[in-house]
Amino acid sequence: MFILSNNKQIDYEAIIDAMLDLVVDHIYWLDAQTGMCNLESWFIKNSGKVNFESGKNNRFFRVPKIAEFERWQWIAGYIAEMVECENKEFAKKLEEIKLGKNPYYDFIKILEEKENEGWIYGWNSWEGDSAFEEMKKWFIKLPLEIEEKMDHFDDCPICKAMEEGRTSEKELKDAFREANFKNVLDDIYDKDK
Repeated sequence: MFILSNNKQIDYEAIIDAMLDLVVDHIYWLDAQTGMCNLESWFIKNSGKVNFESGKNNRFFRVPKIAEFERWQWIAGYIAEMVECENKEFAKKLEEIKLGKNPYYDFIKILEEKENEGWIYGWNSWEGDSAFEEMKKWFIKLPLEIEEKMDHFDDCPICKAMEEGRTSEKELKDAFREANFKNVLDDIYDKDK
């Protein structure tokens, strides 16, 4: 999770969706007071045009879209690292769509046609992870204090150990024992019976 200096959590999933939105007319903004991400029209409707305009670049920050070139780098990486090693013929077919009229849409369409092989699910994960990294790079550029915190359950001893930096083998074993004692973890031995 990502936290603003006022302890508000940023809706980073909405930011990732905004960055990946292919509709050119959709312009998204991050509200640095609330952590909310939404369309420009939504902010204007809810805060008024004057307030919205006066808050640009100190309260409201425009969320950048992923450039087509960047998407193609992700696609090339996905093909090279995931598809090619398992299905060279399919990888070649995917490479050929770069020359088409709508290469990104054609790429998605071909992956969806092979849904039974799971390529679209792998791509969704790859694209989401890549967008997450781009979002973190954007956060660094903003004139805001944004802290990244590990998502965890408050009562999870393992999560607490990791957050506190207790990561030696002994410390993690102790955390696992505590989690097992608190029944946070299922008894792995009973699952096999």
